[in-house]
Amino acid sequence: MSLGDRQIDIHSLVLRRTTSYAPVACVALFFYDYLLTINDECDLVWAAPWSFGKIIFLLTRYPAFIDISLMLYYDVGNGSKDTCHLLFKITNWMILVGVVIAELIMLIRVWALWRRSRTVGAILIVAFVVSIIIAAVIFSKFIDKRLFLQLNTLASNLHGCFTIRQTPVYYQGYLLLMAYETLIAGLMLAKGAFYLRHGSSSYITRFYKDGVVYYAALLTVSAMNVGILLSGNPGLADIFIVPQRALHSILSARILLNLRKDYTRRQHYSSASSLSIETLVFDDRDQPCPVISTQQQNTQLVTWFGEERNE
Repeated sequence: MSLGDRQIDIHSLVLRRTTSYAPVACVALFFYDYLLTINDECDLVWAAPWSFGKIIFLLTRYPAFIDISLMLYYDVGNGSKDTCHLLFKITNWMILVGVVIAELIMLIRVWALWRRSRTVGAILIVAFVVSIIIAAVIFSKFIDKRLFLQLNTLASNLHGCFTIRQTPVYYQGYLLLMAYETLIAGLMLAKGAFYLRHGSSSYITRFYKDGVVYYAALLTVSAMNVGILLSGNPGLADIFIVPQRALHSILSARILLNLRKDYTRRQHYSSASSLSIETLVFDDRDQPCPVISTQQQNTQLVTWFGEERNE
């Protein structure tokens, strides 16, 4: 099978070999971030009781190790064409699930910022569900239309899976992700403007600073994916898939860790005054324990995602 038969140009092959280093660098970044945050994770997550927040943190954190490892082999391994196609299908579905979990974290966080508004909640849920359904349809319809070439059959120093045919419609999945992330960012910034006008704590300021930076990074990678897919260059087709997955895992996990850290710090400094206020409001000096217990039961969402609901 010659290069001419598959219309593969040397420039694309050189690009493919060069860009295979990008996923390796991204994997290094992923593990580096894990080492930076493992102490906070042990203190704030593993020591915490089991809850929805803890489960969703673990789901956004640890499956990424599997996804990224498989994609690394996809990029630098010596798999056959069939192996490449199988890896592409498995990793893309796993990445889709991972991105959905990461976006769910931000959905809940923004909903909590809006004090669990029913209107905002309905908008977020509808957008979230519609996005998942459309993305799943795009994946299932076009994921089987890719054709691969085993690079080491051309030259022994070429590794990884090389795309020789793909559908350009695949970029629509990334456009959908960009639209959804823009909606989330818009709701977050709208609420942020309200807090800034009425004063805000360092806790709120930190979240908005993190949120703006995080969404800027995610939107940039999504836009790059769209641009690469529209260019039609097979040598660059998958360069930003691993960064997309790694960033969603890293940033969503960091958001939860930062919120947990700030909540724990605020609770440490305000526990005494909070007890005095609850005792005064409920006029229950002889039986303060039930008041504290009720408060603790109602703060599970707050301990992981922030603001409580305004009753």
